[in-house]
Amino acid sequence: MRLAHTSRSLCASLLRLAVATALALSMMACVDRARFKPSPETARRELALRGLEFNEREFILTVRDGKPGLVKLFLIAGMDPNARDERGEAALCIAVREGSVEVARALIKGGSDVNGPNCKGVTPLMLAARDGKRKMVEALLDGGAAVNAHAPVNGATALMYASWSGDDELLKFLLERGAQVDARDGDGLTALQWAASLGNARVVEALLDEGADVNAQNAVRGTALMIAAAKGHAHVVELLLERGADPRLRDWRGKDAIWWATQGGHGEIARAIRRAAKMRD
Repeated sequence: MRLAHTSRSLCASLLRLAVATALALSMMACVDRARFKPSPETARRELALRGLEFNEREFILTVRDGKPGLVKLFLIAGMDPNARDERGEAALCIAVREGSVEVARALIKGGSDVNGPNCKGVTPLMLAARDGKRKMVEALLDGGAAVNAHAPVNGATALMYASWSGDDELLKFLLERGAQVDARDGDGLTALQWAASLGNARVVEALLDEGADVNAQNAVRGTALMIAAAKGHAHVVELLLERGADPRLRDWRGKDAIWWATQGGHGEIARAIRRAAKMRD
């Protein structure tokens, strides 16, 4: 009986030791894998095993398909993180367009030019802001994107493109991250004037809440009120007037918002502006 009991105790002890050893080895393997970074040669072999050739075409297709793990392998293997497709669009711009946030993060970490105007004349941040992609905008800003950069194509900023998107929450986020509310594009237009032109009342209100100059004048001395009046955006006109827009201001040709509303065939808007002007006299 004692021998049997001793034998069972020994077996139990050995079993516990085996389990403990297996767990320790497993944990060591995980740590080793976590620390392990393959060499470029190893990464190329890994790509080959997956049926992928190491060239820019395969890399761009992988970016377009939204596969961050494979994108990282390409980068480790020595791929240029600023590689472009056949139309000249940079890999990061493609990731932004496709909405692949993790791919974008991998590209930025791998050395992509986060401020490069490679998205048909605008930066990746502007593209993401235009499309209302909040998580992508955040990833780009975290990766060093310049929030107040001006696009070479038109001098616009990410905030202006956010105005285009109509996403007032995204716009507020950009302002929190340092966007200049009254920055001007190549024509002297502000984000408020962009929003007024597009009739985005919520964006107009958000910009005004953040201190946008309601009477800012562009390169031809046009105002947001004139622009909204000419386009027939009645709700925006009403909002601008409520928030202090001056209906008596004139552009470089001496035309006021009433003239612009009439010229656009918006009689009701012209009358509303005339009433507001009389109240200011």
